[in-house]
Amino acid sequence: MAAEKPTSIIWFNRLFLASAVLGVGNILAHYGLLRGMALAQGSSPAGPMLGIVLVVLEYLIFRYFIVRRGSNIARWVFVAVTAFSVVMVPLNFPAVFGVGRVYAAADILSYVFELAAAMMLFRKDAVRWLRRDRTAMVET
Repeated sequence: MAAEKPTSIIWFNRLFLASAVLGVGNILAHYGLLRGMALAQGSSPAGPMLGIVLVVLEYLIFRYFIVRRGSNIARWVFVAVTAFSVVMVPLNFPAVFGVGRVYAAADILSYVFELAAAMMLFRKDAVRWLRRDRTAMVET
């Protein structure tokens, strides 16, 4: 019988899903402007669609390996990807704010959700579960 997922893993999934939905929604809401900016810079007009595909793939891959499979390695990969993304935020401020304040606010909020999701992976119940210590599960 499989151990029940700890509360922190459930919250990780919810927060990461919120981050992904907000990210995709933000791209869709500003699609025309993002496409126009890409064209003006000589980039592919498919850039915004590629962004959507990458956000969805990232969510599905980490959801599968962390939430479904309980992979401790995937946890660390997720943390590294999230840390890299957050470090890059200040470097992307001019481009992000160039799209508009609403876009920037939604983008930053998406990162806040992703950081909160990463923090869930370090709570005691999640750490035990991801380390496969599922017999000693205690609700925290």
